Amino acid sequence: MCSVYIAPLSNITFNIPTGLAGVYKDADVWKEHIFIAGVGAGAEICDGNIEVSITADGGGTVSSNGGTFACGARITIAATPNFGHRFSHWERAGTKIASTRRHTFNLTEATALTAVFL
Repeated sequence: MCSVYIAPLSNITFNIPTGLAGVYKDADVWKEHIFIAGVGAGAEICDGNIEVSITADGGGTVSSNGGTFACGARITIAATPNFGHRFSHWERAGTKIASTRRHTFNLTEATALTAVFL
């Protein structure tokens, strides 16, 4: 058996995701669950709100332009091609991250995504 000591993180707020508010009434229980489940191991811990920018490269539209979301929020976005175009992929910082028009991700840091159309 392995024991792990996690130092107190007094400067970090653990927010209970909206969808789990009925399951976790207490942020300390939520925090314990994150580390017990191993989600915290090697993962980035974020705090507060995160800015997200979502754009289309001109060949179509996106379901949202982004905004400010709670750390850890699960976001789903969709891309729709204009007539004569087709969806190719989603990019973050010039790197292809998904090839489906509908993309779901968890927020851990500020993110700028672009829908690429051909």
